[in-house]
Amino acid sequence: DRRLFAQALLALTLSLNKPDAATKVLEDFLAAKDLPKPDRAWGQRNLAMIYAVGGTPENRQKAMELVKRVEDFGTSPEELRATASVLSTLSRYLEGADRVTVLTRAAVALKDAFKATNSSRDLYALSQLYRAAGNRAESRKCLQTLLDSDKNNIYYLTFAVEELVEDQNFEAAEQFAKVLLQNHPGEFAAVAAVARFECRAGRPERALSVAEGYARASDTTAGSHLSRAGRLAELLDELARPPNVRGTPAGRAMTDA
Repeated sequence: DRRLFAQALLALTLSLNKPDAATKVLEDFLAAKDLPKPDRAWGQRNLAMIYAVGGTPENRQKAMELVKRVEDFGTSPEELRATASVLSTLSRYLEGADRVTVLTRAAVALKDAFKATNSSRDLYALSQLYRAAGNRAESRKCLQTLLDSDKNNIYYLTFAVEELVEDQNFEAAEQFAKVLLQNHPGEFAAVAAVARFECRAGRPERALSVAEGYARASDTTAGSHLSRAGRLAELLDELARPPNVRGTPAGRAMTDA
């Protein structure tokens, strides 16, 4: 009953955009001496999340201390995802060993969620967590499983291109880039991934051609035209800046475009 009441108060204070009041609800809840372990872990996880997004170094330190004390990451997929979300948010403000430790714990929670649901969304998020933690071997195992289940998915293909470009395996990356453009020619994420690949592979003129193809496909009378043009301008500005492109004919053409 105490936990249900705290949950109701927490939902109310957060819906009213009162994070300080929500923090007080959870701090009072955790101050009770006779809380069952699952309820204490629930309170710690939620309080750590509020601290983590609080924005101050003091709050993030409190979140880190809470995370270290949590013994129960939850049992339901929703609780496990929430735990992974808390830890992922916290990791953005950490460096070195602390960041790797927090991301690894997040991956453990999300892996348990995936085991319970067999959800491709959970597996994709898990692959991203492994990658952020520097565990590229496990990240790629997840990615391969995803590609085996849906070889034309834009997110999986983009991830594959980025991974292979990072390895400078441009020959393999080109195969995925072709599939991206064949299946998702009008998607900015696909165009951006392929354009970056072409630049890294030493073919900036092809990167510009890909970007121009996306621009030509835009409906100039549609309301989204300006936003599409803005995103494309940001991409071309990014692609024109690396030393191997800046100042070249292709680089100048990108800047002009």
